[in-house]
Amino acid sequence: MMLKKFGFLKFKWQYLAVLMIGLAAGIYISFHWPAQSASAKLVTLNSRGLKFRVVTQSSDVAGLFSEQAISLQDTAVEPGDGAKLYSGMTITYRMPVKVTLVDGGRESALASNSRTVEEFLKAAGVNLAPKDEIFPESSSELYEGMTVEIVRVEEVEETRAEPVAYTTKYQDDPESFYGAETQVSKGADGEREVKYLVRYKNGLEVSRKKLSSQVTREPVSRVIRQGRKIVVESQEQGRASWYAYRGCLCAAHPYFPKGSLLRVTDSLSGKSIIVTVNDWGPNQQTHPGRIIDLDSVAYKQLASLGTGTLEVKVEKLKTE
Repeated sequence: MMLKKFGFLKFKWQYLAVLMIGLAAGIYISFHWPAQSASAKLVTLNSRGLKFRVVTQSSDVAGLFSEQAISLQDTAVEPGDGAKLYSGMTITYRMPVKVTLVDGGRESALASNSRTVEEFLKAAGVNLAPKDEIFPESSSELYEGMTVEIVRVEEVEETRAEPVAYTTKYQDDPESFYGAETQVSKGADGEREVKYLVRYKNGLEVSRKKLSSQVTREPVSRVIRQGRKIVVESQEQGRASWYAYRGCLCAAHPYFPKGSLLRVTDSLSGKSIIVTVNDWGPNQQTHPGRIIDLDSVAYKQLASLGTGTLEVKVEKLKTE
């Protein structure tokens, strides 16, 4: 029994020795292995929204960029190139991109490491007025080959003098033949002062809004006396047809000269109109019963066009 007991104790002491050796090795590794791997860091690089992770042995940002062969010349880096690195760190950088600036129609090529259009314009020293328009919008991210356009907008009040057209007044003259006109007084335009709000884009007018208007000089009406005395020189009876010609109170006649004034009366209804001869017709060899062709506008004042022809009395009026 005693031998067995001592044998058991011997076995336990050996087991304990192995455990002690393992513990010592663990302590050694825990103090030395991390120290050897602590120099390797996992960091995230962010360039204009594009993110990628790298493992680096560098201790600061400048060393990391040198390690990755990224030039720091004209490159914006956050945090700065002297910042110390640690695992899990995110470093944002922006290398210069080529941007075309169109300002008020004038174009120039620039390089910028700004993040947004707003930062780009500020860095370029571009001053904006409150109403100026920016395309694309100022919060847009810059990218290679981008075009930034500024439309210069200006609104100014302008006052100008504008004419006020005169009107013509007609007076009846019972002593003059029908159709005669005599000018009694000559008309004269007036004038008004008009204020506008004018909107310009890049120096070109795009809109004009009237703000106020005031007449500063009244116009003077032109006065015309019109003869109303009717004297019939000759008359005839026959049929009237119609045709679409000038759209006026005018007619064609086989022999009365152009400019003649004719009073045409519908024999059935008694309605009358006065027309001016401005064409020749109808051909009485083809239509021997027709003595006048009325323009459709004149004909409709006597009857509907569907009637075809009318029995009329035609009177030539004395004009002088």
